[in-house]
Amino acid sequence: MFEQPIDRVSIARPYATACWLLAFLFAVPVAAGAVQRWQPQPWLPRPEVFQGLAPFCLSFPVQSLTLAAMLLVARRVQRGSLVASARLGGILAWAAAFYLSIALGRLAFGVGVLDPLFWHRISVPAYLHAVFAAFVLTLALFHRRERDLEW
Repeated sequence: MFEQPIDRVSIARPYATACWLLAFLFAVPVAAGAVQRWQPQPWLPRPEVFQGLAPFCLSFPVQSLTLAAMLLVARRVQRGSLVASARLGGILAWAAAFYLSIALGRLAFGVGVLDPLFWHRISVPAYLHAVFAAFVLTLALFHRRERDLEW
């Protein structure tokens, strides 16, 4: 007779867990790059390894803002306060699939074709792109999953 309300927090739990994990995987090289840049440690790779094509003064703020956005979204998914949108989920799914294919292609190209010394210089930025693309894909799956719960 009476339907139970949808518990959005429990439904969102696996997506929130994945978002937090991916945000952590994004944060580690960003923090390591900052540490190595400002207070070099012998056990970390050279600062150039953490830097892509953009200079550190540009890439670090962009990476920090990206991480802050990832943390904010992960928190909203965890609390169940992120409003699901099937349309947004579809857009994010296509964008994430395209972005992830480019990021993974870049990683594969670097492993298979590029000079090993050059590859080690671009591996961390390529990794960051792949992790961010996986985060967007997780968010797309959250939105697409929520589509089935709307009536």
